[in-house]
Order: sequence, then C-alpha cells, then structure tokens
Amino acid sequence: MIRRGLLVAVSLCVILGAMAWKIGTMRGQAASAAEISDTTGPAAQGQGQTYAAIAGFRSAKFGETEDAVRAAISTDFGKSGDDVKVVENPVERTKALIVEVSDLVPETGKARVTYVLGYKSKALIQVNVLWGTPIVPDTTAVGIGRTGLVLKSYFARQNFDPKFTIRDRKLKNGVLVFQSRDAQGHLVRLVYIQAPIGKPKPASADEAAAAEKKSIYLLNLSYVANPAAPDILTIKEGDF
Repeated sequence: MIRRGLLVAVSLCVILGAMAWKIGTMRGQAASAAEISDTTGPAAQGQGQTYAAIAGFRSAKFGETEDAVRAAISTDFGKSGDDVKVVENPVERTKALIVEVSDLVPETGKARVTYVLGYKSKALIQVNVLWGTPIVPDTTAVGIGRTGLVLKSYFARQNFDPKFTIRDRKLKNGVLVFQSRDAQGHLVRLVYIQAPIGKPKPASADEAAAAEKKSIYLLNLSYVANPAAPDILTIKEGDF
C-alpha cells in the first residue's frame, strides 16, 4: 500500500531540530558484523593502509533497483508483500521501503529500517535504521544508550580512515556518536537524540522526573551513498 508523506525517520529528526541527514565494549555485548550489517570491508589503500568500505546495509547495496532491495529485505529479514510499507516523499520525490524488525542488535527490541530509492535513479541511495520512542513508546535513555554503545564499539573496530571519522560530538538535543566515510564518499552516521517534552527547565525534582518520563529517545543509524549530491528533486538557483 502506497501512502504519501515525509519519511518517518527523517522528518522526525528535522522536527526535533537535532540534524538533517538527507544530505545528512564489553565482551559479550559487542555485536558481530553479521548481526549488524555487511556494509564494511576492504577499501582503498592509503600509504599501505586498507580502510573500511561502506557498500550499503546487509544484503542491500547502493545502486540496486527496488526489486533487488526487496529481495535483500526478504533475505535478511524474511519480510515481503504487505510487511514492506511504501512511503513516497512529495518534496524530494524519493521512495522508501520500510520494515520493522526485532533484535537487529541482540536484545534491543524493535527497530525500523528504511531503504530510500533515489528520485532519478530509482535505485538505493540511503538506508536509515531507527530505534526509539516512535517504535517502542516506553524506550528509556539507559536502554537506547546501551544500543548506541554496542554500535559505537562495532564501528570502532571497522578501521575507518581517521581523517574522516568523528566520535562523540555534542549536538543540540543529542550526540553525534559516530560518523565516517570511505574512499568513495559513502557515509555512515550514528546519532543519539533526547528531546524532552514539556518545560525545558523543571522547577523541582518531581517535575524533572516527570520530564524525563516524557522525553523522546532516538538512535538513528544512516548509510548514505552520496551525501554531497543526493539523488533528490532540487530546484536550481535562478530557476524562479
């Protein structure tokens, strides 16, 4: 079933004002590559060093057609047909295939995976993985924080080029936990967002506790094929 509207994960983060991504451990806790993604592998060499590459998310690779992405979703998660929701973005003219999965990272509950197909290419240009309040209303800061730490540890082991790597950068309402890119310019970004609902400065401890319970918690993992020039509808300067 096709319905129109902004991509759920992207638009929610824009509303929170944290950042736009449309452009834009302990032993036993760390997830294996197979448990999280197959996006990293040997890439370009610089001065004898081989750095990680970002090819997509698990079986879905950048540049693949909708049929190929659907096949990858079926392979990775056993979902097809009505289990795959379709959302068209009326502004960017992109198309998204969305599935909800459980324990993408072990013992982390439900997550929403969004595969974005480009405006002109109709091919895979981006994948967003979202954990948090929109999917599980009783999400806590502790629970989503643990997921973030596991993912941060995973990416730290993938040997990304340090020249392009950012860790633990404070944002409004959150933290840029990890970001890097490969030699082809493909981007991976992990963002934690906490946006309290209600008074920004509680007057008492009780109000602070109430605000804590009403906070929105999000952890968004994005893989982007071309963050510098995304395949979306744009109007050139001077056209109007």
